[in-house]
Amino acid sequence: MKAFSQNILRALMVLAFCAMFSLVPSSRAADANIGANVATITVSPKLTVADAESAIQQALIGRKWVVRDKAPGQIVAHYERGKNVATLTIRYDSSKIEIYALGQSRNGGAPTNWINFLKSDIDVFLGRALLSK
Repeated sequence: MKAFSQNILRALMVLAFCAMFSLVPSSRAADANIGANVATITVSPKLTVADAESAIQQALIGRKWVVRDKAPGQIVAHYERGKNVATLTIRYDSSKIEIYALGQSRNGGAPTNWINFLKSDIDVFLGRALLSK
């Protein structure tokens, strides 16, 4: 009976160990490296995910950001000028666009003017897409 109890205890320990590592999503580790949320843009219900993606890409191209990585629902862009450096992770779906920033400016923190200009451009391109519907 004692051996049976020890085997059950060992099995429970193994299960607890496996559960501890398998229940943590791998995307959580990447979330720590995307920076702080600096902007959220609401997307009109009349627009699609493709419209949101197109507006983001047009704004990035217009402001000369370099797209470093692109996946469904997410674009990572980088811009550098002098001592100002920023990397944006832009997550989007059919209802909102969220911009997360890492970087630094001469004044400290992320270069907020660059981010505000980009946000404004995205709003303009979303508006154009809405007018064409």
